[in-house]
Amino acid sequence: MNKYVDIGYNIYGPILKGFSDWLNLTCQIYQIDKLLLASRDCYILQKSLNNINCDIEYFFVSRKSVVIPLLQYYDSLQEQLQLYKSWPQSILLSHVLDRLGINDIFINEYDLSSQDTWNSVDSLVSDNRVQNLYNLNKSRIIENSRLQGQLLYKYIERFNHQCIGLVDFGSGTIISALSLFCSKNNLDINWKAFNFQGNTKLSFVNFSKNISLKVLFRFSYILLELFFTAPHPSVKKYREKNNLIYPVYEDIQEVQEVIYSRTRYLHEGALQYCKKNRIVIDDINQCFFNYYNYFGLPTKSIIKRWENELIEVDSLIKLLNQNITFIKKIKNTIWLSGTLRQIHIPRKFIYILIKGVTLLYLMKRKGGLTVD
Repeated sequence: MNKYVDIGYNIYGPILKGFSDWLNLTCQIYQIDKLLLASRDCYILQKSLNNINCDIEYFFVSRKSVVIPLLQYYDSLQEQLQLYKSWPQSILLSHVLDRLGINDIFINEYDLSSQDTWNSVDSLVSDNRVQNLYNLNKSRIIENSRLQGQLLYKYIERFNHQCIGLVDFGSGTIISALSLFCSKNNLDINWKAFNFQGNTKLSFVNFSKNISLKVLFRFSYILLELFFTAPHPSVKKYREKNNLIYPVYEDIQEVQEVIYSRTRYLHEGALQYCKKNRIVIDDINQCFFNYYNYFGLPTKSIIKRWENELIEVDSLIKLLNQNITFIKKIKNTIWLSGTLRQIHIPRKFIYILIKGVTLLYLMKRKGGLTVD
């Protein structure tokens, strides 16, 4: 396991240190009263932000825990589902019911299966079977939303009349939902979203200024998700005890323990790097230099070490799948660079491919086209 400590130190350490330094500077610039670290993704950050110049708090939150309290304010399934800023390409019914807070209902009577899928929210809501299910369970959705809304209000009302920074790795659902919830409940909280990646100056990795890292993430981002894994699951909802609000976690603790059994050593190594290297890292490319060469352009030995590692993507899966066809490998990969090396594409070709995609993005941007 010492090898994972070494990887944590050399590969992830500069990234964690750079992100921590950026957050410290950004909180000073925007005069943040308190910095909230979104639970799970920011687990390791709370251990590295020792010298930050504002109060910090590990904030128990998830997309579902802040969107469900908003469902009560919207009358249609379409409006409710659009509160979530991102959906997978293939939308599972079980996923939809979970996001509505009714994943325990018996659905066979609606001529539906939990494994049914749709390719868009529009096609989902236009399915008469789904609409029938929704209409018959709508009152329960609203009732649960109101209950969770009361608990969320109690959890965040202490931030009223303050400037609050929220560190998040997601697509913006959490900060958008919190802002909307506050507006509907007369809470005056000035939210600032500090993102790990994005297209604004409040993003550590600002894609509007660094297309090359945007491309690198397309080829290897799952390995960053793996590093920013916590030993506990996501927040499912809130509960109250003795006038205090507590999180209730999703029921996947065993899955988290399997993943974290390895990630803990990556964290250990990265924290050692942060403690040993006190100089502020202000060059974003320097932060990702070792990561680029290790996971962006992996060697055969790196593939051998990582291909069977497990990660949670809706379910527990291997980083690289061995037993599928070439086309499916490329189409369904969660680690593009790793898959290309697994099928014996030379590192030099992957290097040229990354540079070529970066150049294509730059040409699109120069021509005024949207770069997604």
